[in-house]
Amino acid sequence: MATTTLIVLSAISLLTMLTYVISTAYVSIRKNGHLPSSVSSTYYLLCQKHKWIFGAVLIACALLVCPAILQVTPDPFTFTAFISAVGLIMIGTAPNFNDKFEFKIHATGAFILWAFGHLWASLMIGTYGFLQLWIAFFACVLYGMLVKKMTWDDMRVMFYGELITICTIYGTLFYKLIIIL
Repeated sequence: MATTTLIVLSAISLLTMLTYVISTAYVSIRKNGHLPSSVSSTYYLLCQKHKWIFGAVLIACALLVCPAILQVTPDPFTFTAFISAVGLIMIGTAPNFNDKFEFKIHATGAFILWAFGHLWASLMIGTYGFLQLWIAFFACVLYGMLVKKMTWDDMRVMFYGELITICTIYGTLFYKLIIIL
């Protein structure tokens, strides 16, 4: 597949994800006065008839990014790229994490996406930058909890952690695609 096609598919996937996150964060701020506690919690912000959008966005993003992410990944590591996409699809197919059955699928998918997405990114360009990013993230969390006496939800830890994961995966992908050019 041509590199330009891969870049276009990846860009569409990224823009779809960002549009969803930004628009639902905006809705959350307008409705509740603050950011959502996680990207997944935006599923509950959508009115009853539009809840399908969350799953559709996640599944579409995973399917759109798959050709590019598999193309830039060397053969011994393609399983990490594929399994991280499967994690995103699992989250999209089980968005209702308040349901006991769907929670198991959703949480497993989230862990798979996080673990294999970061493993893939680390294998592609090394861990140094990501390690610094996560150290800074946890330092901010500790500061907020210990010094400012804020709760986990007050700081929106899950939301920012999910954004770091999304940025890590897409950032690594675009970095690899630019190197191929």
